[in-house]
Amino acid sequence: MNPPGFIGAPVEARGRASVYADLCFLTYAKNRPHPEKVSRGGEDAWFVRIDPSGGAFGVADGVGGYEEYNIDPGLYARNLMLVAEQTTAAQGQELDPQAAIAAGHASTELPGACTACVLQLDGEKNTLLAANVGDSGFRIIRNGKMVFTSPSLQHYFDCPYQLCWDGQDADIQSDTADDADLFHIELKEGDLIVAASDGLFDNVYPEDIEEVINAQMENFAGNQLQGIQ
Repeated sequence: MNPPGFIGAPVEARGRASVYADLCFLTYAKNRPHPEKVSRGGEDAWFVRIDPSGGAFGVADGVGGYEEYNIDPGLYARNLMLVAEQTTAAQGQELDPQAAIAAGHASTELPGACTACVLQLDGEKNTLLAANVGDSGFRIIRNGKMVFTSPSLQHYFDCPYQLCWDGQDADIQSDTADDADLFHIELKEGDLIVAASDGLFDNVYPEDIEEVINAQMENFAGNQLQGIQ
């Protein structure tokens, strides 16, 4: 039986895929909402799914403006991520993160909107496939240095591409998964992938992300050595 997936909530989760593939994800995920948004779990959502072929994970950022209409911005993002996770699980070896976003978008008939980024690992080909709509995204750190940054997909400054339910308002026209930036990236053993909403990337400089990641990896390596001794 495959390990379960994790759906975003104001908690943390860890997982590791089977060793059947050459590469697999070793994952850690966590929400840290703004203090004023903790009671409803924040506006971001994520999923992690681990399996023998490599695994998948995704992140979505609910549009906070809907709070003005007494709508929880996180509900749309969480439902879209739930369906995206289910879609990646059903794909088998035919990995398609863009299709996962499209399925989540089509199935989420709720007032609200979000950005979305889904990543899948082909562990046999050592390849990361990713699709991104909006200003969430991911970074790849290799040997302590950031070697890849997914670009922010925006119509103009501070107006990222967003997915929403067209049925909520005739005047609202949603962006779609067809607008997504697509990525096909060769990975190496030991690469670190940081996927997040703009809540991280707009507020933490790349060099600071590197510093935090490298410090955590040093602590991890030290703990592993102590365990061996």
